[in-house]
This record gives sequence, C-alpha cells and structure tokens, in this order.
Amino acid sequence: LAACFSRWLGHKAVSLEDVTSAHLALYLRHRSRSLRLRSGDHGALQHLLDFLRKEGVVPAERHEAAQPSPIDRVVLAYEAHLRDDRALAAATIVNYVPFVRDFLRHRFGADDVKLSRMSAENVVRFVRHEVPRLQRKRAKLMTSALRSFLRYARYCGEVDLDLAAAVPAVPNWSMTSIPRGIAPEKVRQLLASVDRRTASGRRDYAILLLLARLGLRSGEVASVTLDDIDW
Repeated sequence: LAACFSRWLGHKAVSLEDVTSAHLALYLRHRSRSLRLRSGDHGALQHLLDFLRKEGVVPAERHEAAQPSPIDRVVLAYEAHLRDDRALAAATIVNYVPFVRDFLRHRFGADDVKLSRMSAENVVRFVRHEVPRLQRKRAKLMTSALRSFLRYARYCGEVDLDLAAAVPAVPNWSMTSIPRGIAPEKVRQLLASVDRRTASGRRDYAILLLLARLGLRSGEVASVTLDDIDW
C-alpha cells in the first residue's frame, strides 16, 4: 500500500515536502477505481504519514485558517453521519462523498446550501447530466450515493419528500446472456469435480464454497484474510 501510494505521488509530481493528509483521501479514491479498499487502508497510510513527519521527512501539517464553504459544511456533516451513525466502511465513504459534493455544486453553485430547496427535478437533471460521462459501474455507484445523501437529508428534517425515490435507476445490460445463477445440481457437480487431494484443489474448493453458499462476490473472496474470520 505504501509503495503504491509512493508511485502515485511520483506520478502526480507531488514532492515529499508538499504531502498532506488530503493526499491520502485523493489516493484512496484513485485506488478504489481498480481495487477493493480495506477498512484499515486509510489508517495504514496515516501511520506512514505520521512516521515520515516524526522522522522529519514530511513537514508538519499546515492548517489553513480559511472557513469551510457552505458545501463543505454539509459534506462534512454527511460524512460524519456515515462514519459515526451508519458505521459504514471507509471505502464506501470515500466513494460516496465526491458524488454528493458534485451534486451540491450542480444544484447550489456558490450560493448558500439550503437542502429544503432541493427537488425531484434537480435530482433527475443531475443524474442525466452525469450518467453519459461515467462508466456504468460508476454511474450505479453515483446513484447509490445520491440516494444515501437524500435519505440523510430527510433524516435531518431538511426535506419532507422522499427524494431518494426520484433518483433514476441505471440499467445494467452488460453480459445479459449469462444466467443469474446455476442449479443446485450443477453446483454439486462443480464441487465434486475439484481434486481436493492437492493444495490448489482444496483452495479452489474453499473458494467455490464461499461463492456458492455464502454468496460472496469474487473481489470479497480474493481479499479475505484470517482476521475476517470470527474464530
């Protein structure tokens, strides 16, 4: 993780004396586009940054005196809600927040943010504006983030209507010929075909069991560690 972060800093031409905590969130957002983030990724990078500061390689954080913008205040409150009230994973928060910020900028610009002024028309217009520019997977993530934020706005009492219901669904037509699932008998045949006398066969059998019986996604199976098991 540290090596990939270092390469990303080099690619972005960010020198060590300019590295700040903000770069951690930017890198994790970049990383999430190709890899599944883990709950400890941000903490690990923060430990790295603290170590570099202790060694005098990276200067201490320079805190700006500027006040957060109206959009920043709303986004920070929403982020705290996801983290403290909803206890969502850091990866989910990192993915959701940029979309919410974009929506607020699209709706309010530089004006004061009054969530009570949001309407279903605003929501639909934003989705129509963003979807053509995004890959289908990112577009579906964007609509999920938008629904989450609109439910939060209603939870706070800022909005009376269920605007989350106004978020259009993004169709997913990719590989529609692939079946949604396979029959139980086919699953048994597949499991029986694995040679469990070898180490690789036992590994494959475990992977197939996780997929078939627990319904885990392939990325979740690939990233399972011993710490994930409730011993």
